[in-house]
Amino acid sequence: MSTPHQQGYALGVDLGTSNTVAVVRSPDGRTRPLLFGGQPIMPSTVFLDDAGRLHVGRDAQRMAQLDPARCEPNPKRRVDEPSVLLGDREVPVVQLLAALLREIAAKAVESVGFLPPAAITHPAAWGPTRRGVLTEAVRQAGWPPVRLVPEPIAAARYFAQVMRRPVPVGSSLAVFDFGGGTLDVAVVRNDGDGYSVVGAGGDERLGGLDLDAALVTHVGELIGRQHPQIWQHLSRPASTADRRYRRLFWEDVRGAKEMLSRTTTAPVPVPGVDQAVHLTREELERLTGPLLSRAVAATEATIGQVGLRPDQLAGLFLVGGSSRVPMVARMLHAQLGIAPTVLEQPELPVAEGVLAELVPAVDPNRTEAVPVPGSPYEMAAATGAIPVSALPGQSSPVSAVPTSPGGPPPGPYPPQGPYPGAMPEFAPPPVRRWYRQKVVLIPAVAAAVVLLVVAGFATFWPKYSERPFDALRSVGTVKYASDSPSNAYVSIVDGTAYLTDIDGDGKATVRSVALDGKVSGARTLATVDSAGATWKEWAIAHPGGIELEYQSDGDTPGKYVVVSPETGKTWTDTATSDDDSYQVLSKAGVVLHSDQDGTVTGLDLKTGKRRWGPKKAYGDVHVESRPEDMANAAPYGQVSPFERADVDRKVVVVNDKGVARVIDPATGAVVGDPATVETGDGMSTDASQQTVINGTMIDATGGAGYTIRAYGLDAMGNSRWSFREASNRKVDWMVPCGEDESLVCVKDHVPSDSADSGAEAKTDRLVVLKLAASGANKPVKTLPLPGLDSVVPVGDRLVVNTVVDSNPDLTVYDDDFDKVAVDFSGEAARVDDATVLTANGVVTGGSATSQDWTLSGGGVRSGSNKSLNKVSADLTRCQWNDRYMACPGDGGYEFWQFRK
Repeated sequence: MSTPHQQGYALGVDLGTSNTVAVVRSPDGRTRPLLFGGQPIMPSTVFLDDAGRLHVGRDAQRMAQLDPARCEPNPKRRVDEPSVLLGDREVPVVQLLAALLREIAAKAVESVGFLPPAAITHPAAWGPTRRGVLTEAVRQAGWPPVRLVPEPIAAARYFAQVMRRPVPVGSSLAVFDFGGGTLDVAVVRNDGDGYSVVGAGGDERLGGLDLDAALVTHVGELIGRQHPQIWQHLSRPASTADRRYRRLFWEDVRGAKEMLSRTTTAPVPVPGVDQAVHLTREELERLTGPLLSRAVAATEATIGQVGLRPDQLAGLFLVGGSSRVPMVARMLHAQLGIAPTVLEQPELPVAEGVLAELVPAVDPNRTEAVPVPGSPYEMAAATGAIPVSALPGQSSPVSAVPTSPGGPPPGPYPPQGPYPGAMPEFAPPPVRRWYRQKVVLIPAVAAAVVLLVVAGFATFWPKYSERPFDALRSVGTVKYASDSPSNAYVSIVDGTAYLTDIDGDGKATVRSVALDGKVSGARTLATVDSAGATWKEWAIAHPGGIELEYQSDGDTPGKYVVVSPETGKTWTDTATSDDDSYQVLSKAGVVLHSDQDGTVTGLDLKTGKRRWGPKKAYGDVHVESRPEDMANAAPYGQVSPFERADVDRKVVVVNDKGVARVIDPATGAVVGDPATVETGDGMSTDASQQTVINGTMIDATGGAGYTIRAYGLDAMGNSRWSFREASNRKVDWMVPCGEDESLVCVKDHVPSDSADSGAEAKTDRLVVLKLAASGANKPVKTLPLPGLDSVVPVGDRLVVNTVVDSNPDLTVYDDDFDKVAVDFSGEAARVDDATVLTANGVVTGGSATSQDWTLSGGGVRSGSNKSLNKVSADLTRCQWNDRYMACPGDGGYEFWQFRK
C-alpha cells in the first residue's frame, strides 16, 4: 500500500484502548506496519514487575498471568485518572502511556535506524486535558514534538487517499471506530483544504470487551450448571492460579468470538473441564445483539445531530478490531440503509491514514540528507546522509539543513534532560542519547531506563491526588419540558446528565444532556404517562438505565419504569404495592424486585424480562458496598455514591425469620452450600440493622445494649466475629469507613426516656470496628461526637459531620483517626477520593438551613480550601461528578462547572 504525495520517512501511531498499531512510511511512499513480536498489533497492556520496571504488549500479558494485580490492560481508558494501582505501587497513568511509546520508538529505530517524525491519533471527543496527558507521555518517552490528530480524520484520510474512495468537497464521511474498550462515532467533512470533525458521539462504555463479557456470562451459565465449583473459581478468583485461569478463559472466549467471524461454530476450552464448550454464531449474535443495537443507535444519533441523513453521506467507514464481527456491518446496513466499508484488518487504517497529516518534505526528489548533529535522528553512517522529513510546523525539512564547520546548525532541537517540573528520578532519559546511535546501543539504553524507573518508584508518590478547584461558573440551563412541573430530578452518569421532570397530569419526560463544556440543549429519550397516578420522589440513572416509579391510585396499578440511556426504549414492571422495592445491579445487568411479601424476582436490566424467580423464600435485599464506591461523588448526608462503581457485587436476602442467603444476582441461585450459607442464629429481622460491606454481612441485634455480628459471605453459617456493647446504647446506623476494606463505622447513642432528641444527641458516638478481626472484636477507635450526623469516607480519610443546635461542624480524621487540620467548615459531601464540596450550613435533615449557599472545595489531605461561588438551590436535589454540578432550578435545570 502507499500514501500518495508524501515523501520522507514518517511514523503514524494509533494508540488504542486495547491494541496499538504503528505504521512507517518510506521516502518512496510505501507503508508497512511495525512488528511487535512478529505481529502488526501490540496489546496496549502494561505490567509492573517487582523491580519497578514497566513491560508492555505481549510480554506484559504473559507476566500478568502470574500476577494480574500488577497489570493494566487498558491504560488509555484510565486517562482521566492521575494514577493506577499496580500491585502495591501507584503508577502515574502518563508513565504507562510513555512506556508504550518507548516500545514503539525502539521498534521504529530497529526498522528505520532512527525515530522519524510522527503523528499520534486520539479520540475526537478528547479535550485539552486528555490531549495534554498524551503530550506529556510523548515528552516523558523522550520523543520530539509530534502532531496529534483526531482518529476519525486519520480514518477519513485513509478512506479517501489510500482506498481512493471519493469524499467531495463539502461532503461528509461517517467513521465508526469500534475498538476493544470504546465505540467512537464521528462525522468528518471535507473542507477542501483538509478534514474537520463536525459531529462526535459514540459510547465510552461499549467495546469489544463488552461483547466478550456477554459471551463469558453465557458460557459461565453453562459451566455453572454442571461444574459450579469450577465456575466459582473462574468468576471469583481467590488465588494466583485462579486469576491465571480466569485470564486464559477470557482469552479463549475472545478467540472463539473472532473465530465466529469466519466459521459458524467455535470451541471454548474450560480450565479443569475435559470437554470444551462450543459457541455458535447464532449464540454470538443473540448475546451481542442488544449491545450492537446500542452501537447502531449511537451511530444514527451522531449522524442526526449534524443535520444529515445516512443517505447524504459519502460513506460509512468501519475501523477498529471489533468492527470485523459480521453482525456489526449487517445491523448498520439494515438500520441506516447504507452499505458500510470494512477491511479485513480494520485495526490498521487509522495508523496509516494519519501519515497523510504529516507535512511532506520540501524537495520530493531528494533521497539523501545530512543529519542534524546531536538530534534524535542523527545516525552514524558511512555515507553521512539520512533522509529525514520535516517536523510538523517547520518551514523546511530537517534534512535540508547542512552541517556547518563552525558548529551545529540552528534548531529546532528537542528538549534535553528532565521535562519541566518533573522529579529527577522520573525524568526520561535525555533525548539525544536515545536514538542517536545504531540499534546495537538499545540494550544499554534500556538498562539505563530500568535504573531510572526503579529509582523513581523508590520515591514516595501519594496514592490520592487532590485536583484543584476552579471558581464555580454557569455553563448553561435547560428549560423544563412543561411550564410548571410538579417535580424534577437530575442524575449524572459519567459525563452525561439525565433529566426527569413531571407535569401536573403525571407525564414524565426523560432527557439527556452531554456535560462537555457549554450545555446548550437536551435530547429527549422518552415520555412516560402515569395517567394521573402519583410519582415516587426519585428518578435515578445508572449505566444501564434511568429508573422511576409511580404508585397505584386505586384504579391505575403502580409501575416501575426503566428507560434506556442509549435508545430511549422503556420497559415497565407492575409494582404490587407501594412497599415494593427495586435494586439495580448494572454489572450483572439485573434489577432485583422485592415485593411486600418478601418475594424476590430478577429482571433483565435491558428488557425487563424475568431472568429468574419469583423466589418466595427470600426477603429483604442487601446489595454489597465495595471500597471502589468510596471514590465516587456522593450526596450530602450519605456514604453511598450517586453512581456506584460498576463492579460485581454479592447480594444477601434475609427473610422474616432471620434466615440470610447469599445469592447470585444473575441467576437467583443460592451461592455455596445451603447448610453453611443459611443461618437463623441470632440474626435480626430488621433490615435497617443490617448492611453488607466488601464480602461481609454486618448484623446488629438488641435495643439498648446491642450485639454486632459479622458473617463472611463465603461461610454464613458461623459468625466471623462479634462485638458486644453491654451499656445502655442503641445502634443508629452502620456504614463503610472508606477505601480501607476492613473497617466499619457504627453510630450509637443512649436512648432518652423523654422525647428530648437533643439529650440523646449529646450521647452520640462513633465506634470503628475491624471487619478482618475474629472472635470478640475490640473497637479500633471510639469517638464521643455529640450531634453526630453523618460520616463521609474520602479515600483514606474520614470526614465527620456533626450538627449541634442547627450549627454544622466537621472534622477530618486520617487513617490512624488523628485529626487533620483543615481550613473548611460546614457540611461536606464527597467529590472524589481526595476532595469534598462544603456548604456553609446544614443541608440535610430537620436542621436544614437556607437554600442560598456558599460552596467551597476542600482537600482532605492538605486541608486546603477554595471558595467556589454562591448557589441558590436545594442541594439535596443536586448531583455532581468530579467536574460538573447540576440542580433543578426555578425555570429549568442549571449546570455549573468547578474543574477544567
